[in-house]
Amino acid sequence: MFAKTGNPALSAFEQRSMGVDASGQVVRKTMTMQGTIVASGTLLAICVGAALFFWGSVVTPAINAGNLGSVTPWLFGSMIVGLVLSLVCIFAKKTCPFVGPVYAACEGVFVSAVSAVIPAWFMSNGDGPPDYTIIFQAVTITFGIFAGMLIAYGAGIVKATGVMAKMFAAGMIGVSLYFVVMLVGNLFLGSVIPNLWASTSPLGIGFSLLLVALASFSLVMDFELIKRGVNNGAPKYMEWYGAVGLLISLVWLYVEVLRLLAKLRRD
Repeated sequence: MFAKTGNPALSAFEQRSMGVDASGQVVRKTMTMQGTIVASGTLLAICVGAALFFWGSVVTPAINAGNLGSVTPWLFGSMIVGLVLSLVCIFAKKTCPFVGPVYAACEGVFVSAVSAVIPAWFMSNGDGPPDYTIIFQAVTITFGIFAGMLIAYGAGIVKATGVMAKMFAAGMIGVSLYFVVMLVGNLFLGSVIPNLWASTSPLGIGFSLLLVALASFSLVMDFELIKRGVNNGAPKYMEWYGAVGLLISLVWLYVEVLRLLAKLRRD
């Protein structure tokens, strides 16, 4: 398992919190598995509720009017706001119980918008709207992967060892460097580096499979951090920090699964 580390994201789960009860006795107010489950369920419910509301009130009218472009500003706006709120949660963990629900609502708008735009990007042929049935497929696969990784982690089949954590970090760094080099090279240096994020070639599909794998393993990292926080008596607010982390991984996994399905359907 993880060794003791100075990484702030991990060491936060090693801290203990003290409080005073009604009788004046000093008690520990710590993170619990039940509290984390409640926080995670709350954020997921807010995210799903916001996604359904936005789909019905904005996306569906845009699709019916043939004006899907009106959804794009919502996509990028919610993505930027969500990024800012996630950074607030990461660097100011005590704010997670308050910022977390707002972040979840923002992610709901993002999920709804990206669910409309990605199929249109990859599958639209000019003869009508794309086949949005892949959204249900992507949701099913996403929660199937979540359940599978949770069961595998609980059974000890998949373990977040130090080696696996380093491999995950190396994969994330490699993918990030690729995106930076591609964007800088293609936009400013006149390079023609293939955009594997959008490519439907076998290499592009393989790249999408890699991102799905990374997103799936990020769930295992979240499970490990939550377990570690509970075992070490982390502060109570870390329940919401763990819940935010799970939501980030779930949304990322859903987007990658949806994009992979759209690529395969286009082929």
